[in-house]
Amino acid sequence: VTVASMVPARIERMPAGTGDTVQAGDPLVILNDGPFQAALTKSRAAASSARSKLAETEIILEREKHRAGPVADQYEAEWTATKAHVNAALADREHALSNLKRAELLLQSGLIAESELEATRMTAQRRKAELEEARERVNKAAAGVRMEDNLHPVRIQHQKVATARAELALAEAE
Repeated sequence: VTVASMVPARIERMPAGTGDTVQAGDPLVILNDGPFQAALTKSRAAASSARSKLAETEIILEREKHRAGPVADQYEAEWTATKAHVNAALADREHALSNLKRAELLLQSGLIAESELEATRMTAQRRKAELEEARERVNKAAAGVRMEDNLHPVRIQHQKVATARAELALAEAE
């Protein structure tokens, strides 16, 4: 019987010796898991710290939104709607590209006319332009809030919350 470890580690002790009779499930070798336990503790601490940071940034975001007043709610609603529009335009563009690829294959097989392919190609180009326009609206919406505007702290805190969420996801994945 060949015995091997899935991870490199030092042998701490060997409860079963050469020639001993063992039952299924009996430990043959006990490995030193100190480094693994330390890494696990470190990862758990990093995840806990990331959760705390996220909670703190979310609290600060709410405070900044309160300071900015109703205009912050309007900004957030407009920002959400603008991002939703981009996502919809992106989905439309992907769908149009898929239709274009399908139409190209159908044309090669002689199942559609060249004019149908051209119409599909034009739709794909229109969807690309709509996506670019939606992305431009996002850029304009972001640029529309000036540094001295009372929404600037809200925008910064939104970015910090997004960063904290990403850091938490990374810490929990480790």
